[in-house]
Amino acid sequence: MNKLTEAETERLVIMAEECAEVIQVIGKILRHGWLGTDYKGICYDNRVKLEYEISHQIHAYDLMVENGDLNTNNIQEEFDRKKQSIKPYLRHQTKLKEPSRS
Repeated sequence: MNKLTEAETERLVIMAEECAEVIQVIGKILRHGWLGTDYKGICYDNRVKLEYEISHQIHAYDLMVENGDLNTNNIQEEFDRKKQSIKPYLRHQTKLKEPSRS
């Protein structure tokens, strides 16, 4: 029906799962801050959890690029456009440095 191969579907599923996990950690940070506590009172670092999940998301991105699902030129062009278009809406970002995209 959608004419996706099993491999394409699998890569999209991986990306969707990783995006959901990043969103989940962001929700925990917004509720509990950078440091959280589990139900047993054990402290954990939500920043590290976010870094961990973003690394998985980047891996999913790389997998899609390596297999030709995504065009890095289009992504870079849109990245550059977004970087400019968001500026009027940023109220609290005092350090607007060039992000590293490798």
